[in-house]
Amino acid sequence: DFLGFLYVLGTIKVGVTIGKYVPQALLNKSRQSTVGWNVLNVILDLTGGVLSLIQLVGDCASMGDWSGLGGNPTKLFLSMITIFFDLVFLIQHYFLYADKDSYSQLPLEAQQQPSIEAA
Repeated sequence: DFLGFLYVLGTIKVGVTIGKYVPQALLNKSRQSTVGWNVLNVILDLTGGVLSLIQLVGDCASMGDWSGLGGNPTKLFLSMITIFFDLVFLIQHYFLYADKDSYSQLPLEAQQQPSIEAA
């Protein structure tokens, strides 16, 4: 049925999202740096994840039916995954690797590895 197909697409989207964030977090950790990507993209992504979660909770609150949280698992999971990884990236950028703000401060082998997150 069509609804089942949409749930499959949602599951694929969650998998792709995780596949997008995990390599970037691991690359940042291995390089001990967040040089190569713009932190404003992460802030905008975090804003979108928070607003999506607020919309989902607001819809449930306005209807007085909290079963809607589980009724749209893709939106719930995407919001939570996005918020989690964006917080990881912000912690990496502003706290863990804040002192490394240029390629010249990285080891030579790390200078030659481009960032995974291009946009």
